Amino acid sequence: MGGKIQLPTGKSSRGPQLSYRDDPDRAETASMASAVTMDEYPEEEHLPSYHDVPDIVPQTQHEISYHVIPAVPESTVSSDLKTISTTYSPFSTSVETLSTFITEQAAYPPTYTLYLKGTHTETFRGRGDKGNKKETVVDFDIKLPMTHLLICPNPIHKTNASHCTDQRGTQCRYLLTPQAGEKAHRGTVLANSKDINWQPEDGESMIHSWCQAYVEDKSSIKSLEITRTVLLHDTSVVEGLVRRIVDSTSYRGHTKVHAVATNSKIIIYSPHRINTLRQNKYLCWFTYLTFLWLFTWPALFFMTKRYTGITAAFPYRREEADKINAKNLNNCTAKPLVMAEPAFVASWRDALRRAVLGQHQGWVDEVYRAQTSQMAISGNDNARVQSTGAAFLQGVVGAAVSIATGRQARTGWGADS
Repeated sequence: MGGKIQLPTGKSSRGPQLSYRDDPDRAETASMASAVTMDEYPEEEHLPSYHDVPDIVPQTQHEISYHVIPAVPESTVSSDLKTISTTYSPFSTSVETLSTFITEQAAYPPTYTLYLKGTHTETFRGRGDKGNKKETVVDFDIKLPMTHLLICPNPIHKTNASHCTDQRGTQCRYLLTPQAGEKAHRGTVLANSKDINWQPEDGESMIHSWCQAYVEDKSSIKSLEITRTVLLHDTSVVEGLVRRIVDSTSYRGHTKVHAVATNSKIIIYSPHRINTLRQNKYLCWFTYLTFLWLFTWPALFFMTKRYTGITAAFPYRREEADKINAKNLNNCTAKPLVMAEPAFVASWRDALRRAVLGQHQGWVDEVYRAQTSQMAISGNDNARVQSTGAAFLQGVVGAAVSIATGRQARTGWGADS
């Protein structure tokens, strides 16, 4: 991502105090009731021990695993949870309100999650049917929180949410705006690289200049976008190590591993009637079903004056500004902000293996990992997924699954049939 680095200054640079919750309400986690055997398996050669982590690790890391981003007023969220849209009037009428809002939101990384899903296909002959039918079965669908890996563990953030800078001049996060000559929407319908005269005055920032240009734009239908992005995270390493953990369970199905950043974009619309209607989900579905979108989408596209390019960048590793702007972001050996990818996967190895064997569907969080560790210490080989069922039923299920998983380890499981 290329762009001018903006160091927030003044009263608005402090940002909000970070808020966290360590046990979010997730019904899908509590709804699972199963048990698996914690069979011994050889240590992976390339997976470091849990203690092989950098010297700076949050003392209360379990408390920041679920990072709560402040609510955006009068907003709606897209179905994929990636885009937040708002028509809050003060954002389009007050430069200070808009600038403060952007600076505060830039203190929070996107919600970063690792998804691990295993499926297999079953073929069967339906009653009265001449041909075979195929059905995709989900064996496990796991979500692993990674947002805490983007939150700087520096103790200064306990009292100050602004960015910090180390001795090399690298920051724990960056607030970027497009450079001159870089393609972006600057109050236009189409992105272009045309230079603009938005030079900040004394004591003001480029963010302030962008906000001033947006607010002073007389267009009745306009929008301004703020993007949160993750940089310098080698997701291919994480995927490879997680797949090895899945393979250690003798799973024979189809595995998909990918990282997803939600709450990654905020779109501020002017408080025009058309912008309000474009956020109405029922109206959107009506245009889909009646094919009116063939006319409404082009009309909205050419009517809206857009401002894009403001980016809150959260590097997985501390790196100099010029390397943050480089195109090949993943070829970087700088020190991780919290822990390296192999150390992160190693710290969740037993919990992930237990979740895969237990065919878990939902979050694998700090509570789940702590239970797994406690059962391993106590020698309990029936690793139970969080359950609301009776103890007797858990015991019966645990015994049955212990036999089943022992057979799985020998013959494999989850293959297509």
